[in-house]
Amino acid sequence: MLYGERYLIEPGRCLRHDKLRKFVVETLPYYDYEQTLTFYTAVAPKMTIEEQAFLGCNDRFFLLKGEILRIEPLNARKKRGLPAGEQ
Repeated sequence: MLYGERYLIEPGRCLRHDKLRKFVVETLPYYDYEQTLTFYTAVAPKMTIEEQAFLGCNDRFFLLKGEILRIEPLNARKKRGLPAGEQ
């Protein structure tokens, strides 16, 4: 099930959005965290705000890594010796 469909053009009318839907369903769930970050570093800057919103609805890693919330994953905070709530 995909969330945030309202951000994309209806299926069959935009090849770019159809490819994004297919990627989110068939490929992205099988990426580990590092693979996902690599994908977002290469692709996310070229995405429209609507495509980024769609990704944010369907992938928690995007929200952790992305510009939307600017949240640092808890693991990284622990490695740096920081408590969960401080910068």
